[in-house]
Amino acid sequence: MKKLLAVILSAVMVLGLCTFASYAEVADISIGTYDQLVSWASSSSDNEGQTVVLTADITAPASTTFTPKATFRGTFDGQGHSITGTTSSGSGLINSLYGTVRNLYQIGAVVTGDSGVGGIAGTVYGGALVENVYSNATVTATASNVGGIA
Repeated sequence: MKKLLAVILSAVMVLGLCTFASYAEVADISIGTYDQLVSWASSSSDNEGQTVVLTADITAPASTTFTPKATFRGTFDGQGHSITGTTSSGSGLINSLYGTVRNLYQIGAVVTGDSGVGGIAGTVYGGALVENVYSNATVTATASNVGGIA
């Protein structure tokens, strides 16, 4: 019994010295500037199975119009960063969301459209997830299916 206890205590001590890997989000695509955000949004890829990570707060240049990502099927992790001052039509970031958006602040966005208009996503489809997201976007629509975030 003493030997078993000594083996268990030794194992606990050895494990205590080990450094375990962090399970932070591994990025397939890193976005740290407004130009990188625009490039990602204009890409025809829907990013299925990919993780997109913001690496810094992003502010849109004055008097620019942001064109949202058409369809997104991956994970967009803002990592607590913000996207500030975008002006867009239809949705603030993504038109059709099938994936996940999380840990993101959207500040001062202006979004206008007819139907299917939202600050983060215009339309959210079954299985999509929006979590830990803050938006104070001004969202205006002339028809139905309108939301502050989605």
